Amino acid sequence: MAGGGRVTCSPSIRFTIAIISAIFIPETYHPVLLSKKAKKLRTSTQNWAWHSRLDEWDLTVNEIVTKQLTRPFAMLMTPIVAAMCTYAAFAFGILNLGVVAIPVEFRVVRQWKEVPSRLPTLSMFVGIVLGGSMNIYAGRRYARILRANHGKPVPEERLIAPSSAASSCR
Repeated sequence: MAGGGRVTCSPSIRFTIAIISAIFIPETYHPVLLSKKAKKLRTSTQNWAWHSRLDEWDLTVNEIVTKQLTRPFAMLMTPIVAAMCTYAAFAFGILNLGVVAIPVEFRVVRQWKEVPSRLPTLSMFVGIVLGGSMNIYAGRRYARILRANHGKPVPEERLIAPSSAASSCR
């Protein structure tokens, strides 16, 4: 594609990111941490009785089928999960439709070139980044206010971020 209008992530890059993540991001799953601690205690104390539940757990094919294949479909049959999945599918479908349709509209209808026709999607990215950072700031600010108020919620303090965003969009 001329002009480099599309950015893709090849499988080799995803594999590299996964390896780097496995090396530099620490383990946080509690049973695995307890298993590592038991292993360290076994070797340091020479007491081979130290074990965690994860060490004693034998994974069977039946457990894999039940937990990984059957349970998600059973959850999908509950009304609330089905409604949330339908809503998420609709919302992401509309978002994807907008992201795909904007460059086509600018390229086909307005006869822009390939790269400039993709630039309007940059504004969506900027809006998402600004909205996400504003949400993080507002969450930290509200947590600070909640601590200062001894854990009692202050509902009107949640309106500061949306009202300041609305006042800037005249």
